[in-house]
Amino acid sequence: MPSANRRIGQIVLFLIGCFPFLRAESVTSVSCQAAGYSVMVDTAGCLQGTLPNPQIQGPIAQANSAVSETLQQTANDSLSISFHESVMAIPDLGATNSSVSQSQANASVHINMYTEGPVRPGVLQIVLTEQSWVASTDGFTGVVWYQIGPWSGECRGWTGMCWGVPGENAPPIPFELGTAFSFDAAVSLADYASNLTGFASGRADVLMQFRFFEADGVTPVIAYDPPSVPEVNSGYLVGLAGVGFLAVATRFRSRATELGRDKR
Repeated sequence: MPSANRRIGQIVLFLIGCFPFLRAESVTSVSCQAAGYSVMVDTAGCLQGTLPNPQIQGPIAQANSAVSETLQQTANDSLSISFHESVMAIPDLGATNSSVSQSQANASVHINMYTEGPVRPGVLQIVLTEQSWVASTDGFTGVVWYQIGPWSGECRGWTGMCWGVPGENAPPIPFELGTAFSFDAAVSLADYASNLTGFASGRADVLMQFRFFEADGVTPVIAYDPPSVPEVNSGYLVGLAGVGFLAVATRFRSRATELGRDKR
């Protein structure tokens, strides 16, 4: 019986320890249309025409989009989302009539999450770093956007001007712990080039990092993937414990019956 109890205890502890870690849903898309071409659509990269050299005057359209995530495994880890996008468009510069090339790159990330324990005040630390934001002044538009719980921020324009984006030395952001919430972020770049404006291009490499802390601002908090139906999960563990108890009780009764037979 002690052996059975130990095995059941190990199973229950294993399941309790296997909290659902975060999962990220990411989507990327690109489109290219060089002057005189039909629109080309893909998920990660597209190219129409030939990349420029001194002898080539277009038309060219190119776009690339990629996103990667590093999610929490322990409370001391940061959640990191990294975007890498670029667009370029060159019309037919030798054309005598109107010539237009254009391209676009998009990426988005969605993460559902929750922090355990009772509802309580906490602290959010978030840093958005434009590792590079390079663009031509004409024909380019770019937007970086995020929202986590009630907080949001964005950077836009060819200079990457930002609003609501705290830096590394920003004061703590109040954040409610013990609840479910979501994180959403997106980067979108587009360029438009005609034989009147010439060349258009842009590139953005953006890193978003965030962590959660208790109200003291020191004790880290890990975020998990919220259960679809929390009551079912907790009931499952209770049911498992009940099954384990039934198995032990049945074994105990069987053993008692055997002992009774031996006495007779």
